[in-house]
Amino acid sequence: MQISSLTDIIQGELLNSPAITSVYNIKSRAQKVSEGDLFFALCPEDIPTALKNGAFAIVVENDHKVLDNEVAWIKVDDLNKAIIRYIRYVLSQFELQAFYSNQISYEMLKLFKTSHHNHIKFISNNVSQNIKLLNILENHDTLFCMDQTLLDAIYPKNENFNDRNFVINNLIEHSLFETSFSYLNDFFSKLRISSLYLNEFLKVYYFFNKSVDLNRLKKFELFKPIFIDKYFNMTEYGRSDKFILVQEDESQLHKEIYYIKEKYKYAKTILISKEEMTIDGITNFVVQELDEIYKTLQYNSFNAAYIVGFQKKHVELLFSNNNSTQPLL
Repeated sequence: MQISSLTDIIQGELLNSPAITSVYNIKSRAQKVSEGDLFFALCPEDIPTALKNGAFAIVVENDHKVLDNEVAWIKVDDLNKAIIRYIRYVLSQFELQAFYSNQISYEMLKLFKTSHHNHIKFISNNVSQNIKLLNILENHDTLFCMDQTLLDAIYPKNENFNDRNFVINNLIEHSLFETSFSYLNDFFSKLRISSLYLNEFLKVYYFFNKSVDLNRLKKFELFKPIFIDKYFNMTEYGRSDKFILVQEDESQLHKEIYYIKEKYKYAKTILISKEEMTIDGITNFVVQELDEIYKTLQYNSFNAAYIVGFQKKHVELLFSNNNSTQPLL
């Protein structure tokens, strides 16, 4: 692409008169830059690495010393907005179908996607990570994004994936996390999924024309409990009456907390978060570090603990490394 055209697309300002007039590819990671690439300098300290790897153009957010006059130096007001403008331009060259989906559907689509579904692409909430997607995009691909604002900015012609409510019959809730039910002529027996998210499941199931491996639901990590025994050790699924749920996305918090309150009325539920939160009937403990989670759970009685603002893999690691022989309250 010509430097002059790219500068116009991202609404930039050329800071010098470079010898180079065009670039081959776009990168946002200096380590991935090859000769002829344009580099979005999200981390200015990575500019020397990008130049060493052969960058032909550098996009910066503020005035920056021109380190190599043969290379194009382009200044923009906001790097993320510049990347969005570039992505929007590239996507406009393709015939695509784009959907906004909530977090549950998004992760379930990724779970069930196989090599037969290469036309399905996922847009990250991290804007710069989507640059590499542009290199594998093809006409008639289907895009999914969890961020409606971002999707509107890069591909305005989009639809809501979660626009349908399914009427479910013969629902049997074996537990908070396992259900049997039917829809039309299809019966589902003991699926490892909460009734809270059956609508999302069915939407994904029929999107894939029922060609999915339902056993994969065992690997679905959202609203998936971590069961712990009286010694604070992780135990097998369903082998304890105490469990922990970890949610990184606060937008799902109230929906899931109120579901637990409704379905698990006679149990004690506590909420652990980094900031104070007020939910009727739920005791909130504010912590900042992982080891504080351990102590909070160890010294407070509960049946269900809902942890928000921490990564599940870190919480699981905390329990995996536990060698306690002191029983929980």
